[in-house]
Amino acid sequence: MNTRQLARSAFNLCALSLVLACSQEKQKDVGEPTPFDLYVANQRLQGHLPAAPDTSRSIPTPPSTGDSDHDFLRAMSNHHKNVIVLADAALEANTRPDMESVIRQLEERHAHELDAMTRILRKTYKDAFISSPSAQTKAMAASLRQPGSNYRWLFLDAAVKAEDEGSRLAVFYLLRTKRMDVDQLADEIKTKETQDLVAMKKRLALGAQHQ
Repeated sequence: MNTRQLARSAFNLCALSLVLACSQEKQKDVGEPTPFDLYVANQRLQGHLPAAPDTSRSIPTPPSTGDSDHDFLRAMSNHHKNVIVLADAALEANTRPDMESVIRQLEERHAHELDAMTRILRKTYKDAFISSPSAQTKAMAASLRQPGSNYRWLFLDAAVKAEDEGSRLAVFYLLRTKRMDVDQLADEIKTKETQDLVAMKKRLALGAQHQ
């Protein structure tokens, strides 16, 4: 086994340990909601946020190609499309200067990554795959555009779920990717999704303190 294979094996073990640790942490935390969880639950009870969605179906799953790198590019392209559609709807409803920069930054990052994935799909796989948002995302975008909607909380709550799912998707495929360029892209996405997730949770929690 060469140095590169050893390094990849070590990384895969670390990533697997992280996934298992997250799973154990979730089990341990059952029945012990955080202040953020309590706030979101309260907002849903008051009708300010929609009911918790089935996140297992929020990203359309393209048919498997039999190639893990190819499958990752397709699945993550749909994830990026989901966030872009949410951001577009939030920008249409937005009236707050402080929120515009947050929304645009998120939209631009996902658009940039979607372009990068599309280039690899076209060049390497000769794949004309076109990303598409889920039905759930379309419904959320329609809610964001409704006059008088609490778009700020709707968007942040939906974006938190999308980024969490995107991060998990990247971790899942990091254990399976073979191409170095796709592996690097997945690792970068995982890092950025995690950073965005932390930032948005802080923004939601900060807003909760001022309610």
